[in-house]
Amino acid sequence: MVETSGKGTPIKVNSFTFSAAGTSLPVEQNIENARLWYTGNDPEFSIQQNVGTTIPTINDKPFVFSASQTLLPGKNFFWLTFDVLTNANSTPGTIDAICKEIRIGAISYLPTVGDPIGKRFVQSNIPFYSMGNFSLSKVNSWNSKRDGSGMPPRQMNEVRNSYFIQSGHRMISSTGSNLQTLVIEKGGELRITSPLRLNAMYVAFGGVVQMDTSINDFIHSMNFIWTMEQCIFIIIRGGFLD
Repeated sequence: MVETSGKGTPIKVNSFTFSAAGTSLPVEQNIENARLWYTGNDPEFSIQQNVGTTIPTINDKPFVFSASQTLLPGKNFFWLTFDVLTNANSTPGTIDAICKEIRIGAISYLPTVGDPIGKRFVQSNIPFYSMGNFSLSKVNSWNSKRDGSGMPPRQMNEVRNSYFIQSGHRMISSTGSNLQTLVIEKGGELRITSPLRLNAMYVAFGGVVQMDTSINDFIHSMNFIWTMEQCIFIIIRGGFLD
């Protein structure tokens, strides 16, 4: 977060310097494609505006985004993301980063908190993304690429598969399924009308889950995780979540 004050001429951020310190070594075997995003005064992450160009190869050396981004009055939010490699270390493997420097004009600033507490742990999974308003249990409802240019899963219940319901997609689970991990992203919706067995369900803030079936046995219990930035509407009809 970069905060500005005053009513003079808007200023620009010229560059950000990061490092992937805290990521499991060797870094280049765990992550790639560093990207920087800007959401203006909105503290909610989105991928609407990219800043600078993608940095494809990341190692243990610092890397720089050239920004030239005009700042708004008040708080401006920037976000760093990495792509996790398929063969990333997961025993356990970690992903982390440090913001080392922000350059505005000719002046370099050190962030007040450049290395926030915490890190991400790598899960040994293969992601698949929803392709529209389809049945959750059909392999052709999913693809290994967000834009549909990849491949569908061979089987829905493979242990390493994780499924992401994308924004704008309303999916239904009406035939019963047994999946490892399901993620409902912001703007994604899931309606459950038949018992759905999951190891873990993650609901991003802005995601919606509607349950229209009863849960009567312990097999259906799951790790149910949601973000707390704002309220999420979870509609449960005739059942419960353990």
